[in-house]
Amino acid sequence: MTLLLNTLTGIADPTTKNTLLGLMEFREKVRALLAIGFKHKPSDDWYDRLQQTLREIDEGIRPERNRMIHDFWTDLPQDGSVRRMQITPKIVNVQSRQKQLILSITKAVTPKDISDLSKRIERASEAVIKLDREYELTKQK
Repeated sequence: MTLLLNTLTGIADPTTKNTLLGLMEFREKVRALLAIGFKHKPSDDWYDRLQQTLREIDEGIRPERNRMIHDFWTDLPQDGSVRRMQITPKIVNVQSRQKQLILSITKAVTPKDISDLSKRIERASEAVIKLDREYELTKQK
């Protein structure tokens, strides 16, 4: 994402470029890519693919990656399964006029789940690199 944003901004001064891109949070980079990508899009198709890729990254991959990184992990001795636990205390309605305090959300995680997320990250990274290369080629013409 930073590579594509670097390309699209065209900021020549490395101090300025690295300061701006280095201080931007991930979601700010997504918003910036959408705006700058729209302004400098080489084609409507290119921008459509940019939007689709960024949506997958921001709405699909980012939350799942954050859960994998920031949740607590535990194993259950009785069946050997591994679970990740997101600490999210909240009061929920379980029935009419009956509430319950939920302290966490627990989800089983398999090696396949981790592998699938890794593959999604790799595909998204390849898509961003392809968009960057296509943009660069249009600038050379």
